[in-house]
Amino acid sequence: EALVRTEQAGVFANRFSAGDETVWTLYNANGRTVRGTILRVAHNPGDTYEDAWNGVPLTPTILGVIAEIAVEIGPIYLGCVVRRSANH
Repeated sequence: EALVRTEQAGVFANRFSAGDETVWTLYNANGRTVRGTILRVAHNPGDTYEDAWNGVPLTPTILGVIAEIAVEIGPIYLGCVVRRSANH
């Protein structure tokens, strides 16, 4: 799914889903680093998240059935977030 909603102006995302994984590719078109919540996505208990670009686990803020995913992306740079669903 091309150009899904993000929480930061100038940050663009595409979503790819297959099986128990969802991947968001991110592009920061800004001339500055962006920090903070980038995505707000559906969350199920047990779901895990990873900043795949940097190879580190993420701990989003969980608000009921929504996960607020925060990452840092440099200016004119890329990122990638993976959600692994516990419901497989």
